[in-house]
Amino acid sequence: MRSLDGIFDTRDIGWIAVWTVGGTVVCTGVSVIITYIFIHPFGPEVMRVSLGLAFWIPILLAIPLFSYIGIKLQQLSLANHLLKQANRIDGLTLCLNRTTFTADVNQIFATRTAEKSTGTSGLLIIDADHFKQINDRFGHLVGDQVLVSIASRIRSIVGDSGLVGRLGGEEFGVFLTDASPQSLLDVAERIRRTVGDSSGGSTLLVLR
Repeated sequence: MRSLDGIFDTRDIGWIAVWTVGGTVVCTGVSVIITYIFIHPFGPEVMRVSLGLAFWIPILLAIPLFSYIGIKLQQLSLANHLLKQANRIDGLTLCLNRTTFTADVNQIFATRTAEKSTGTSGLLIIDADHFKQINDRFGHLVGDQVLVSIASRIRSIVGDSGLVGRLGGEEFGVFLTDASPQSLLDVAERIRRTVGDSSGGSTLLVLR
């Protein structure tokens, strides 16, 4: 997993600032109140010095402490998010892995059934023919690069209109949440043509 040091967006920094200020104010307030209650009987001079210490010491200690805790909490939250993503995403192609793709599709169907939706969906199973020849002729590293390229082009075409998953090897699945038979065929043809054009006219790799 990539390093989490310094990985924050504006919302993270804002949350850390609020956390730090809030924690410092609470600690300082509690310190001043307790000091006042216990030191009040000793007179105004002692009270003045004690309240000064009760005010400044928590500030000097709390600001770096709460800042550090806030940063670590945000890093923990980011690490949990990355871990969840790692469990959902195929590490090579950045598509959904097979388990997640299947579960998400089933969830969509379950939701539509519960809502009695009349919308139509479509599923494409995409397979790169002759892919083994690429691995045999050029090596698995080149084969992986080809898979990454195919996946990238599929995702760019599908966009937010559906799900893209790697089902295994050189096989991909595309699920369009709202698609007529004709629009499904159009998407399939765009994918086939785009991947074919990217191969420079080579007949070695064919999508079906």
